[in-house]
Amino acid sequence: MEKMVGQLVNMLAKGGNLSQLSDAIGGSPRATRSALELLLPSMIHAMNRNTNSRDGADSLLNALKRDHDGSILERLGEAISRPDETSGTGILGHLFGSKTRAVESGVGRATGLDAGQITRLMITVAPIVLGLLGKLRSQKNLDTDALSNLLGRADAEVRPRTRKRLSPLMQFLDQDGDGDVSGEVIRIGTGLLGRLFRK
Repeated sequence: MEKMVGQLVNMLAKGGNLSQLSDAIGGSPRATRSALELLLPSMIHAMNRNTNSRDGADSLLNALKRDHDGSILERLGEAISRPDETSGTGILGHLFGSKTRAVESGVGRATGLDAGQITRLMITVAPIVLGLLGKLRSQKNLDTDALSNLLGRADAEVRPRTRKRLSPLMQFLDQDGDGDVSGEVIRIGTGLLGRLFRK
């Protein structure tokens, strides 16, 4: 089976869906794809990190059963043009917590998209990511442990070159604590992530 991050990139960062996404957020296709290539593996990484605890894994499994059956994948056009902002915002809160704005700011500065464009992109994409995960859960009848293992493999399967580029963002996400992260935003914005696409 195609790797999860690869599935997401093929689904969202190519062809008509990429054009629709870039039009929806008001950015260029190239910048939108660059942002997706940062955000999609980062979302998988955050989910994997959250499922390292039993409570986190149980919470995600229950959310998938309750709200994310994969049907969103059958109406991607509608999901992109009219995203569920309440759902998307809630998912981002669970994934990134107080670091959500810092991630948005850093990715925006790395890609040239403004904060509003990145916010809309993240809100749009987050339910689609969970939709794919929910579809895989249903197809494979995953329990908590199997779901955690699936995410661990998906996180590890990111290509080494891509992982090297993402390393600063991954390290940032893995920092413990949910206090003031303005310092991290400054570091990201002044080149930590900005170097990613110049290598």
